[in-house]
Amino acid sequence: MDRTVNGVHLSGVLLADSGQLITPTRSLVLCAESRREMEDWLQALKAASAREFFEPGPPDQHDFLSGHHHWYATSHARPTYCNVCREALSGVTSHGLSCEVCKCKVHKRCAAKAISNCKWTTLASVGKDIIEDCDGNIVMPHQWMEGNLPVSSKCLVCDKTCGSVMRLQDWRCLWCRSTVHTACRPQAPNSCPLGPARVSMVPPTSLHSIGLDEAWDVCKPHGSFSPLLVFVNSKSGDNQGVKFLRRFKQLLNPAQVFDLISSGPGLGLRLFRHFDPFRILICSGDGSVGWVLSEIDHLNMQRRWTKTLSKLDRFHSKRATLFEEHYSKNSSH
Repeated sequence: MDRTVNGVHLSGVLLADSGQLITPTRSLVLCAESRREMEDWLQALKAASAREFFEPGPPDQHDFLSGHHHWYATSHARPTYCNVCREALSGVTSHGLSCEVCKCKVHKRCAAKAISNCKWTTLASVGKDIIEDCDGNIVMPHQWMEGNLPVSSKCLVCDKTCGSVMRLQDWRCLWCRSTVHTACRPQAPNSCPLGPARVSMVPPTSLHSIGLDEAWDVCKPHGSFSPLLVFVNSKSGDNQGVKFLRRFKQLLNPAQVFDLISSGPGLGLRLFRHFDPFRILICSGDGSVGWVLSEIDHLNMQRRWTKTLSKLDRFHSKRATLFEEHYSKNSSH
């Protein structure tokens, strides 16, 4: 049977696992391991032709509010399963795509079908999962991602081992890193404690909107709160900055982490203008530090920066150790 997908002619299937793709400039024979995989490829071609997928454009201040996944090609040393079709990522080293923020795993052919449920950034992105306490205050809920749990994960409820290398099974929270059995999940606490980095983290329930002055309208959470604004030069350290960007987005709210190469320091500083206090971490060389300091002067934030510096001496050692321990604990996952 012949098909036409957005002007691309697909001739009759030659075998159960092959077909011919005819374009205005060339004719290609496509082969797959099964008929189902061939159908998946045809759907992916249709989605690509109709542009039914997220194409990252020039960076702007609303890019991290979209909820879209940000894929990169990777491999896995242990059995890993697709969060869309639930089948294993094939290949000796499990080639596939991983989201750099929430670590959602997919086949390349399944990426176009993945729902936009990446890590929350604002109250609006939490959506229907918003919960309130008995006093009517908004409480941070868990954000669960299914399967591909770290080795030797323990259930938050029953304290027994959970996860599996045989299938996509059980759940992990993207914020506090708790893991839970599917059967135990209804008994898990509704509120998320945000994990060991909670003092440095801006919960998405605290970011309501961007005001007319291009700064966050902030609802300060209860308890200790001194958010960390992170600037990373993705080109520094032989391009090792990309790994730092991914890791900080996984540990914190992605809205706290900025690539100096893409957006410069101005965007992050403007958005954090209403936070008092807040701390700044710059992962780059002396030139980038000077760039950030110049932008602070330009935005007339010297008083807040002076206050931040006085607090930084007291908090630096403890926070650096906290992030180092948290990174070491999860780096193998």
